Amino acid sequence: MNPDHLPAPHPTFRVLGPVSVWDGESYQPLPASKPVSMLATLLTSPNEVTSNEFLLRAVWGDEADVDARSALRTCTTRLRKLLVRHNLGDDLIQTVSGGYRLRAGVEELDLLLFREHVVGSTRLEGVDPQVRALRGALDLWQGSLLCNVGSDVLHRGVVPLLEEERLQVLERIVDLLVRDGRDQEALAELQLLTRSHEGHERFALQLVGVLYRAGRREDALAECTRMKQYLSDELGLDPTPELTAAEMAILTGQPMVPGATAPPAPTATSLSVAAPAVDDTTGPAAAGPVASGVGDAGGTGGTVHLLRPAAVVEEQPPAPAPTLPTSRSLLGSSGFVGREDELDRLVNQLTGRDGVRSLCLLVGSPGVGKTSLALHAAARVAEHVAGHGAGGSVQAMVRMRDHDDRPRDREDVVADLAAQLGPGAHDTSTSPGLLLLDDAVREQDVAAIADAYPHRSVLITTGAPMLRLVRTHGALVHRVEELQMADALALLGRLLGPAGVAEDMLAAYDIVTHCWRNPLALRVFAATLQTRPAWGLSAAAQWLREDPVARLSGGAGDLSLAAYFDLAMLRLEPPLPDVVTRLSALDDDGFSLREAGDALDGDRFGPPHQHLDDLVNRGWLDELAPGTFRVDPLVRAFALRSPAPARGPSAVPVLRPCPALDPPQEGAR
Repeated sequence: MNPDHLPAPHPTFRVLGPVSVWDGESYQPLPASKPVSMLATLLTSPNEVTSNEFLLRAVWGDEADVDARSALRTCTTRLRKLLVRHNLGDDLIQTVSGGYRLRAGVEELDLLLFREHVVGSTRLEGVDPQVRALRGALDLWQGSLLCNVGSDVLHRGVVPLLEEERLQVLERIVDLLVRDGRDQEALAELQLLTRSHEGHERFALQLVGVLYRAGRREDALAECTRMKQYLSDELGLDPTPELTAAEMAILTGQPMVPGATAPPAPTATSLSVAAPAVDDTTGPAAAGPVASGVGDAGGTGGTVHLLRPAAVVEEQPPAPAPTLPTSRSLLGSSGFVGREDELDRLVNQLTGRDGVRSLCLLVGSPGVGKTSLALHAAARVAEHVAGHGAGGSVQAMVRMRDHDDRPRDREDVVADLAAQLGPGAHDTSTSPGLLLLDDAVREQDVAAIADAYPHRSVLITTGAPMLRLVRTHGALVHRVEELQMADALALLGRLLGPAGVAEDMLAAYDIVTHCWRNPLALRVFAATLQTRPAWGLSAAAQWLREDPVARLSGGAGDLSLAAYFDLAMLRLEPPLPDVVTRLSALDDDGFSLREAGDALDGDRFGPPHQHLDDLVNRGWLDELAPGTFRVDPLVRAFALRSPAPARGPSAVPVLRPCPALDPPQEGAR
């Protein structure tokens, strides 16, 4: 396959994201409805007969109580009318014995184009062309899969399979880089992947191998320990033989061969099949969607290319049939949902135009997800840069506070960056890359680091106002808000399991509302609920509703939202903690500058407008309209629970908001 002559760049249908239709200029997402659920079911199983029984479950749910034949006939009629409105004709949907089928090729469906790219990459010579083809396949993924389709059956059974295909492509890219001796480039990819997919063991094993071959045995062992602890604590599983073998190789000093644990590359196995006619009454209907396949829909027959492992030693048994991926392989996708518009905006800003780098500041209230958004934006930037031919781009991430929550010395941070970036990091002729400075404290440190790497974009998460960077470096400020209701419900579903949440949506809405649509609050709630398996969602919602602040603060360390909030309050310079507490007592629908001045006893705490501006710039306060303010709902709830915590070293909670970004410390592990 020649990457310069790929199939049509705009297939008619998109399912690798919201179900959408290309109108000649852009993709138009289809509004959620039963016909759209039926369309999604057929599109995720293209050129295959989908049984009436499966369609009934996918469109109306597992407990559907409808006349199947009449309901499907009516839904199909509505779907055909929908396709006609989009100038696609009414003959795409074929009625066959026992079910329905949708004919599509790579020109009509992005899923088939994705699989064609993946299979075609194996026919290319050299690592770079293969990696470019695979990244081109990943570029087809645009947003949350089937997010506008209200089918629990598809989200439970089909979406995980599609997500697994994407993860396998990411694994393949890393394997190619490692086998080509480009461990430094692979390391940058894996640092992002293991942070955004904590439970994905293959990524962890790949990272262990790269670290070990780089002479970083301590870091490699630490990653083994992290993965073993994750398997035990989160899943109750013992380490796999591959993980145990990798750990033993490190402890005994045995070599670890690059790509030794990698699955074989996919190959195209062509199976000639006869495509049933439109009125076919002989072939049995498929039970449900197939896991993968690339079809040629031309004429009355076609060729289906199945992704299968390449042949290995003959004595080995054949590969098992495709099954649903295990929860271990899917946990990586459970940690982040939504914010697609924010991610797109950040990626556009950070990748720059005409080679101009950007500085982006992420601000927001405590626990709103600044670091998580930054990590995912960095991953998108890496994919974007590599997909545009700059495969040598290197990213670096440092946490700007130490283990005692004090600002790190600038020299320490600079040394950490230099170690991650390697030699030539200051050479402006190299490919541009991204620096991620997490939890920045001192504006002058950020400015100095940005000046030291003038060709690199910088993404900064901070709880401090750094508006001087806007003036001196043209920094762009991005305020991270609470999740949209749909995204908050999706996160709750991923944390607790979509089936359980779907059973009681009213309780789910209640929980999300009383967690203020705050990602950290939802995670703390989910962790608490998982230790009480006998509770139903309704009982848990009632328990939370009685006193959300107390219920989310009963744990220790990371399981106490109060400890996290107290830490955030302690980071505020006096008199801001007192200012926050006093402002939180005002009307939660909004208050004026004059009302704020009265609450602050005039100028007792200094000019009120300065404090209000400071808190708005930090993301703790909303300015709903010029001169009208409101305290962030989560901040308000926790500020009113008790007086602001006393300042001083002994009062700092033992809490690590984002240990994954901690720099390696000598002897720390």
